[in-house]
Amino acid sequence: NNNTHTHTHSYEAAASDAVRSFYSYIPMQSRVLDVGAGWCGPADLLSSERDANVVALTVSQAQSFYCLSHGHRSVHADAETLSLVDTFGYDSFDVSFLLESLEHISNKRALLSRLRDVSSKLLIRTSCLKSSDVSVKMEFDNSMYVESCESILSYVKESGWILEDVQYRESEVLPTHEEWRNR
Repeated sequence: NNNTHTHTHSYEAAASDAVRSFYSYIPMQSRVLDVGAGWCGPADLLSSERDANVVALTVSQAQSFYCLSHGHRSVHADAETLSLVDTFGYDSFDVSFLLESLEHISNKRALLSRLRDVSSKLLIRTSCLKSSDVSVKMEFDNSMYVESCESILSYVKESGWILEDVQYRESEVLPTHEEWRNR
């Protein structure tokens, strides 16, 4: 089906564009922890275009093996329960990168706080709700915890991170949700 190919191609292009939108915050040859690495699309781009040393952290064994096959160091573990310091050591990364993976974390504040021990910078692209009165568990096998934008910003601040730049990109994120619904 030609339409599916076009849709998938545009999804992949949008995902690559999302990663590239962070390049000004990721110096060349950075050490990057890709939390919720998925199928290593961001890791591949960061390695090839930013000469980054990327560690892929994923809860999926299949994704972990795939990332290893692409030449990335990969850790197969649940980010919510993994001892980041014991696994990686203090200040092991220049950047912790979460591209549409924070939604899969139920205790966002705890993870964001633990990431401070291993990273000097946090980059997040996540879905959030405009209303501060709502949070929902939805999509992706009922394992997504989408909360208000206000709550996410609060978790980041409460975890000790300093906000330098916040951008609302709802129109760029919505096609991703449509893509997952159609899979």
